[in-house]
Amino acid sequence: MATLNEWIAIIQWNYEQADYWGIRFGNSIYNAGVSLKLHDYDGAGDHLKASRQNFSYFRDSIMTLQDGDSFATIHAFRTIRDDWPEAAEPYDLTMADIIATMLIAAPDDVKWIVGIIDAYRQSIWDKPFNREFYAALARGFEQWV
Repeated sequence: MATLNEWIAIIQWNYEQADYWGIRFGNSIYNAGVSLKLHDYDGAGDHLKASRQNFSYFRDSIMTLQDGDSFATIHAFRTIRDDWPEAAEPYDLTMADIIATMLIAAPDDVKWIVGIIDAYRQSIWDKPFNREFYAALARGFEQWV
């Protein structure tokens, strides 16, 4: 049986095929219109013939999506269901654990967490200031003194 990544690759490939042939079909129709505007009737005919073939491939790709991807999606979900890892043991995460991890973090990890904190800060920058909330929050740190 295929792995989850293999099932996903099958689904992705089918969508990419439909997208590719849909674009080719659209381009053929567009090019036929350009040829007609330029009075290039032979060119327009060639583009219309190509659009018929491209549409046929596009239709086949869509049919594969309907039939094949239903099958692949079902098997992808079955793979997830069958290969789901066991739940981890409960762990009591403390602030000391978080700080210890942050102290040994790689520079890219530090940039990531600082970016998240700055984004949170920015998201409340223009919001009304809740004096009681922040005073209570600051009082929570009085125990450090």
